[in-house]
Amino acid sequence: IENVRIGDLIYDAYLREYEVGTVDLSDKNLYQMLLNALDVYFSCKEYLDTHNVKKVVLSHAVYINYGILARLALERGIDVYNTLWESVLHKLSFDHPLPTFRHSEYPKIFSDMSSKEKKQCRNEAKNILESRLKGEIDKGIAYMDHSPYQNTVKQKNIFLDNGKPKVILLLHSFYDAPHVFKHMIFDDFYEWLDFILSRVDIMDVDLVVKPHPGVKKHTKMHNEGIINDFKRKYPRIRFIDKKISNRQIISEGVSALLTVYGSVAHEFAYLGIPVLLAGDNPTAAYKFCYIAKDKEEYEYYLLNINKIKDKLDLSRSSIEEFFYMNYLHIHMGRV
Repeated sequence: IENVRIGDLIYDAYLREYEVGTVDLSDKNLYQMLLNALDVYFSCKEYLDTHNVKKVVLSHAVYINYGILARLALERGIDVYNTLWESVLHKLSFDHPLPTFRHSEYPKIFSDMSSKEKKQCRNEAKNILESRLKGEIDKGIAYMDHSPYQNTVKQKNIFLDNGKPKVILLLHSFYDAPHVFKHMIFDDFYEWLDFILSRVDIMDVDLVVKPHPGVKKHTKMHNEGIINDFKRKYPRIRFIDKKISNRQIISEGVSALLTVYGSVAHEFAYLGIPVLLAGDNPTAAYKFCYIAKDKEEYEYYLLNINKIKDKLDLSRSSIEEFFYMNYLHIHMGRV
């Protein structure tokens, strides 16, 4: 509206407020959310036009209650800061009004370091990443109740060992602001999951789905309700307990990982497992995960899962560089 993009904010606010997995265009709640967004838009616009605002500090940069004010302020040249949970005071910009880092700059920043600095940074990243893969909680995943690499629940056999490629699909929380990066192939996590499950029979793989282990208690019931709907729609798909360790999944020889932009991507890649992603994400400036360009290409690699590895550079040094830049380097507002 008036050259200010608010559609993604309305979308995410609708999913969050009404605890649903995807948008229903006939839902009266969506109509109400649109009206609410316009109320917020014009109220914020009027306030900024009639007050001498110098700075805006927000707890979020998503949803209509925060994102609209941020974008209206940015349009007027007002500084906007988003305080993130991992001790980051993230400054937004008109070309990047998102709560996520400008990850495309990682390689350039790292390349300007000396050889000695690069080695030290990679070693620091290596130690923390390897500890994470052993079940330790570090600052990068401090929002999780427990490590997804802890052996809290065991299952005798996750995969069938039927000779087909073993594929693990790791779910996101369905309504936790899916539009925090620049673009996605799918409109939300629900449509992404439905796209994959509707093609499992022709994929000819042994696919297993694991719910997100870090879903908060107050959203757990609704995420489980959405998952149960998928179980009824696709009764042949195997869903495992979310507390089953990623270490057990990996130990059974998994062939590929499917996620939209999960942090687990670089972790599996570090262990040599091909990863197929479905949109912009923190690893996008590197080549150790593959990001499909559109739905057609995404479907191609679903049907040719063994060809993903040919597109990747799985050198551990590049993953350690990414890990350092994304979680440890004192830049982009990290304090």
